[in-house]
Amino acid sequence: MVNGAPISANKLRLSITGKTIPMTAPDQVLLSGVLQNGAVVSVHLKGGTTNATRFLLEIHGTEGALAIVPADPRQETYIQVSEFTVRGAQGRNQLADLSMPEATAGFPPRPRPGFRSTSRSYYRRMAEGIREGKSVSPDFDLAVNRHKLLDVIQKASDTGNRQIL
Repeated sequence: MVNGAPISANKLRLSITGKTIPMTAPDQVLLSGVLQNGAVVSVHLKGGTTNATRFLLEIHGTEGALAIVPADPRQETYIQVSEFTVRGAQGRNQLADLSMPEATAGFPPRPRPGFRSTSRSYYRRMAEGIREGKSVSPDFDLAVNRHKLLDVIQKASDTGNRQIL
């Protein structure tokens, strides 16, 4: 298990053995750009930190902001199986919890957070996709698009030049 506390910029302490090992893989990606509609986007993906925000998605617009945060920030957060809270604000108001519909974006409600209920939701979606003849999982075309994006990110990093996607 490599979930220990970082001890320097390039080393990590293993939580089980206490052994220190070098970190040899990049653990952060920073993206910024302008979308075709003129909106500015900034994304910071990071890993390997145990004392920071486990997951945070913020969307800021001209009329307000949305934030998606872990429902229980003390728990380990996994984007696929964790429960999240959506907060929103308009104008200069403070973010406040927003109530969400019982089922959102085609996901059935989950009675309890965790791997079992999430797996149950995935199986329901898969069965629905089979019945309706729709794909419910990533496919080869999606993988190709993700690799193209990663190649552009790597090229921008290597050259220091803006890349057009």
